[in-house]
Amino acid sequence: MTDMFHTISLNLKPGGRFIGVTQPPTEDHKSHLESIQTSKPLFYDYLTIEHTGDLEDGISARVTVRKPSVFEFENFHLRGSVYAQAAREGGLKGKVEWEYPVLPEDDSSATLGGCDNPEEEWAKFEKVPHFAILTVPKEEGII
Repeated sequence: MTDMFHTISLNLKPGGRFIGVTQPPTEDHKSHLESIQTSKPLFYDYLTIEHTGDLEDGISARVTVRKPSVFEFENFHLRGSVYAQAAREGGLKGKVEWEYPVLPEDDSSATLGGCDNPEEEWAKFEKVPHFAILTVPKEEGII
């Protein structure tokens, strides 16, 4: 991952910013997966994440999607601190920040997959987000 961030650093213009979509920056993925099972967000009816092994810096997992057709893939869920360290070692100097999707105030009636209670489902998603947005400016002091 450090090599990836090094390539990004080399290719960003001065004042540039890396923006990436990753899994949430938790330091404890096992608890995060348990929280998913407890809160049962709507989209987890057709998507499951199964812990398949422990890694030094996170976990390995099998993701199964069952809609519109079934497919699976294996991936790694790394701790948020691993991303931050790799960004630094790869040459990005700005503040490492994680952001989460939010439902716009003026769009509270938005539907989530046709569910009956989108506000309740969105609250579950906010409690146990499936992804986060990582932003890191190339240099320090960039806002």
